[in-house]
Amino acid sequence: MYKLLFYKVFSAAQTKRNQIIVNHTFGRSFKFGKRDASRPLLVLRNYIKLFFKPPIKLEKITSKNVIFDVSSSSYELRKKYLKFYQQDGVFSGVFSEELIGFETNIQKFVTLFKFCPVVIISFITSLFYKDKTSFAELINHLIIKQNLKKIIPNDTKLNVYFFSIYDLSSNYISHHLMKKGHYITKILSMAPLSLWNKNISTNSLILTGGYQKEEVDYQKDTIEYDDLAIWGPEKIYEYHSAYQNITFEKGRNKIGFYSTASYVRAQLDHIDQGVDMMAAEKTVLKSLKAIIESHPAYELIIFLHPKERKLGMEAVNKHYNQVLGNLKFSYNNPNQPSHFTFDEVELAVAFNTSLIHERIYMGFKSILFPNNALFPLPNTKIKSICAENEIELKQLILKSMELTEQEFFIQNKIEEYSKGRDLG
Repeated sequence: MYKLLFYKVFSAAQTKRNQIIVNHTFGRSFKFGKRDASRPLLVLRNYIKLFFKPPIKLEKITSKNVIFDVSSSSYELRKKYLKFYQQDGVFSGVFSEELIGFETNIQKFVTLFKFCPVVIISFITSLFYKDKTSFAELINHLIIKQNLKKIIPNDTKLNVYFFSIYDLSSNYISHHLMKKGHYITKILSMAPLSLWNKNISTNSLILTGGYQKEEVDYQKDTIEYDDLAIWGPEKIYEYHSAYQNITFEKGRNKIGFYSTASYVRAQLDHIDQGVDMMAAEKTVLKSLKAIIESHPAYELIIFLHPKERKLGMEAVNKHYNQVLGNLKFSYNNPNQPSHFTFDEVELAVAFNTSLIHERIYMGFKSILFPNNALFPLPNTKIKSICAENEIELKQLILKSMELTEQEFFIQNKIEEYSKGRDLG
């Protein structure tokens, strides 16, 4: 860890892998709010909190195949996903959140005393950076690494399937495991790499969408791997068969908007991508309002984000009525997962959500309003279905509504993005 801090401060990483690890480890953390990022004492506050963590129980890994993730909440989902792609066998689960702790109080105080110099150096260094969240997490990475050593059986070489690789510990931990001879497979989410995952070091890299292959080629200086494959979305095992024999008539003349719940996130102080998502969502909604008012045959369906459902429909209705005025619109069925409702609208408009990329994979017309300098990358095919401003958005929506699904993918030259179903 001292080396990483040295590389960070003096920009002295000597190898490609070291640079990848430094870039990712000192990225933006999702574990703190936006206001936390600039708090001078954040590193010390996180360190002190560790003294109050209750004891944890560590168990030895019992299988050669391991699912490594941030949280255990997605463990069953990950197993089903791997088995869908014929990755047979028994999978042990290792979760970084559950490794941040100590088995006894004695171990706690010994470990925290041992890592105190790292915390002090991290704290001092963080004072010279606007975003301090990554420095606060460094001690967590050390504790994860220490506890991993305890649960990996001696003389055992593991096949480790890494999920949630946006986590700042991802490359640091995988590098440690690769040095020990374990084989690492990193599996991407549907999100574009350029937003959170453009620094990757692994043995095998699994992509979940066609656009990601273009990103990997573009960002070859910050991504290293031995083998590469393209699978599909993480929940594809649930809905793949549901769309194989459908027609598109159910959703004709209906336009869907996939909300990101930006106004809810703002209230909760969640970290963002450095853009005003509330303003961007209002731009999209007002564009949709103008189109539907001038094309009465079209209907608008708003697909609510889970955070909006938790907020309550009274607050949700108030928000959308303020933006859309007296426009008639409806919401999707809150009791049905959105990935089972792709055929309920002819065209969907969204930002960089997993759902919009899943729709594209399954062959449904979709448009992105990225409003982000990192996406799409220059000269990539997905640019053809991305609108950079309100005028382009309206033009793209109207043009897309005139095309069949097959014409949409062919004319935009993105047929290779649709791997989940034959468009005919």
